[in-house]
Amino acid sequence: METRPLPIYLNDHLAGSIAASELANRCESENRDRPEISEVLSRFRRELETERAVLEKMIEAVGGQRSTVKMAMAWSMEKVSRLKLNGGVISYTPLSRLIELEGLIAGVRLKEALWESLIVAGPGGIDTAACGRLADQARRQSGELEALRKTCVLEALEEPAS
Repeated sequence: METRPLPIYLNDHLAGSIAASELANRCESENRDRPEISEVLSRFRRELETERAVLEKMIEAVGGQRSTVKMAMAWSMEKVSRLKLNGGVISYTPLSRLIELEGLIAGVRLKEALWESLIVAGPGGIDTAACGRLADQARRQSGELEALRKTCVLEALEEPAS
């Protein structure tokens, strides 16, 4: 089991990337009829895949190993998170969409903090210039997801007509 902080930290964020990718995939597939949402999420998922590859290389560069246990737990936790009360016992609802977008926004903000932390720490084996570009990308992603959230919030939280 890994005991050094940097590989643990990178693996934690790699696991978060797995969960975010699964969540983005679900949200994209449930919103195929809404291209203003699905197109943003499709690009976001592709960027997550690239970022995940960067994290895997960083883990290797600092002498760590990818934690398959954390990856499996992240994948499983995302699946379990779907079992929430969202106004429809098994259906996808506007509230589902809102909660998923909020979850993705929270994840992107954590990811931005990761890249900024790596810039500050500047550990050996880490390309801090690449971290700067990825932090900028995270800020753009956050803005795009926030714009989507704002378009969905009224639909999700409006009271049904009596």
